[in-house]
Amino acid sequence: MSNFQKLYDNPEGVGSQFAIVVSGTGAQRSAKGSVKGTQLALEQVKSSFPMYAQMIVSADHLQIQASGSKGSETPQVYFLPWAKRTIYRVRPKPANTPGLDGNLFFTPNLDGCMITIDGSPEHPTIYHSNSSGAPLSKDEDMHMKSLIDEPTRNQFEAHAKTVQMAKGVEAFQTFAKKKPTQVGSGLAARKDYDYFEYDKGSKTELKMNKFDGVDKDFDACYGAVFGVRKSGRWIFYKQSFRILQRSWDEEQKGFLGLGKSKIVRVEIKKYAVISAKKFWP
Repeated sequence: MSNFQKLYDNPEGVGSQFAIVVSGTGAQRSAKGSVKGTQLALEQVKSSFPMYAQMIVSADHLQIQASGSKGSETPQVYFLPWAKRTIYRVRPKPANTPGLDGNLFFTPNLDGCMITIDGSPEHPTIYHSNSSGAPLSKDEDMHMKSLIDEPTRNQFEAHAKTVQMAKGVEAFQTFAKKKPTQVGSGLAARKDYDYFEYDKGSKTELKMNKFDGVDKDFDACYGAVFGVRKSGRWIFYKQSFRILQRSWDEEQKGFLGLGKSKIVRVEIKKYAVISAKKFWP
């Protein structure tokens, strides 16, 4: 059984054990421009353009890379990219075929972005929103500058940017569809997955060491969203995971304590799943 098959058969179980780390390029898209009410670019991803994924399994995470290149063990997938100040959206083509091809969905990991899904299980629409670099309103900017400590300012800015993304999705929803969406088993409520849900307290600590270097403790939270389609109906899952990365300098002595010692940089990196559960519908 392939590793993709294991993820497909037991998405919540595999997602609870391994961090789902996703990257990729190559998806074709067309610009929709912008509308009043959002400063974000809106782009439609073409679901007809074939994308494929490969997976590398590690002890604590699954590295999934999507591209337009087909390989020996690369199922065809739906892939939704991201870009700064942009909302990408994709509508998977309806199908009720067995197997992995066309029945898996991936999008790059979230560290400030937001994922939104609406529609019906047979005909969902998925949005990946990013507002990095988008300007705040005059009032928001003045309020943020009035805040005393940096963590509070960061939280306020993250909230303002999340509101921007939500408004951008609403603007994107106003674009008429080329073909009417069939309701299928019924519309499901729109759901968002944002920074305030998947981030569980990221932090970075720097400390000077006795070798005049800097020891670094990096603890960052990320979000992941992936989907599987079975019997023509999509189910999407959300995951929050943590990357724990520590680097420091230490003295390495020669063999048997003889010879000249040297200072070496040591680094460890671990992934840890915080939560994994059904997201939508």
